Amino acid sequence: MPAILPRVRVWRGSIIEFVSGIDNTILASLEEHFKESERKSQPDYRKTVFCKDHPGVKMVRARSHGLIESGPAFADLNPLDHWRCAKAGCIRCYEPEMFGYYWDSGEMGSRKMRDSNPQPRCGAHPATPFMYVGKVGQGRRYLCPFYKCDKQGDEIGSVVIDEEVEIPKDPLIGLNKADREMAVFKSFIGASEIAIDEGSSNAEPPHPDIRCTVAGKLHWFELGQIIDKEVAAKTSRTRKTMDGGFGFSQETPFVYIVKDKATKTYETLGAPVDLALHFDLHLGTKRVVIDQILKHAALLKSLVGTGPFSRVWIYDEYTKCIVWSSDGRS
Repeated sequence: MPAILPRVRVWRGSIIEFVSGIDNTILASLEEHFKESERKSQPDYRKTVFCKDHPGVKMVRARSHGLIESGPAFADLNPLDHWRCAKAGCIRCYEPEMFGYYWDSGEMGSRKMRDSNPQPRCGAHPATPFMYVGKVGQGRRYLCPFYKCDKQGDEIGSVVIDEEVEIPKDPLIGLNKADREMAVFKSFIGASEIAIDEGSSNAEPPHPDIRCTVAGKLHWFELGQIIDKEVAAKTSRTRKTMDGGFGFSQETPFVYIVKDKATKTYETLGAPVDLALHFDLHLGTKRVVIDQILKHAALLKSLVGTGPFSRVWIYDEYTKCIVWSSDGRS
């Protein structure tokens, strides 16, 4: 009888299945080995990064005008794609693979401003990542951002005093669904300059989200977030972008929310319904927003032409501005 040889199927560098003749413990060990090697080929987003301009201030992980989604390779290391200085007034950012330390205000339409000064890189990896300012003892030194790489660069200070700064919190965190909807609606109304009467209230399905009156006449508003974290995780895939770091596909979630709202039916008592699609740096820079609107103009117009809405708005919660409206009020 011929010997039974182990059979191994390999997919993207990881042994996933299946093996005959090899102990499961050995298989698990081999798979973890491959995963560990994969982790070492990318930045570790759990590291503590300090600002280049304020070495005593820890930078915070931030969204770079993109959807939040964990990458498939090592999800717990790259859920967000850059760091931002937490000190009030500082716009210094750090991204390990394409920019290093740079400036970006984070406002809608802002652009990354490169640092023209030479920045140290770690030559131990093919990607030659930009090193970051990290804490070593009581001082600060340039360190490699890659997972478990211990290579160090120049010291920038032998003794640096840690500076505590207060990080602003999202005022909407902790609110229940109805309170958050009302908070977003009031913010949107302020930006749209729609003259609604006092006494707006939340409503339950089959009615739209918000009931109000305009010049004494009943009016409804339906809200839709672009894009909810859970929807983003289900509909988009991590991809590399040309403009820096780990980017996220905005198109699939954008189409998802528009098509989802197009299928809704509401009980409105004959009154008009406006749709306010809102986001807080989840969709992208203004250029990305406009690109999606232009590409899917017909889909957006169908919400008014054949859909249930009298007008459609796209509202940026972060800068509190109307990005687009179906009647041209942006």
